[in-house]
Amino acid sequence: MTMAVTGVAAIITSGNAFAYSVTSCTPPPPEIPLNPGATITVAGSGLSQTAQVVFNAPFPVGGGLAPFQIVNDSKLIITVPQLSGGAYRIFLSNNKPFGQGYATAQCEGYYQVASPPPGP
Repeated sequence: MTMAVTGVAAIITSGNAFAYSVTSCTPPPPEIPLNPGATITVAGSGLSQTAQVVFNAPFPVGGGLAPFQIVNDSKLIITVPQLSGGAYRIFLSNNKPFGQGYATAQCEGYYQVASPPPGP
């Protein structure tokens, strides 16, 4: 397994079968929370192989899957999902098995997600 740092994201890959990198996430992790439905644009390479985007937070908050749109191999747009308010890391994965080109990348820092509005 190799680990490298490219731009503002850490890239973890197994083997050399897959080139996957994130160079920027816009907006960068903000001081103010993002509301569900807001978008984050990811730039990099190999992004067309993305099969899953996860917002991950420390226990007990947890996390969840995020919808995303692949624009092209160098651009991806993530939609902030409905989650409990808190700080989340954003991970992209191609969901291939370890040893068969598995790769993951992440946006640098923690993104603040706004708490959902109170129910009726």
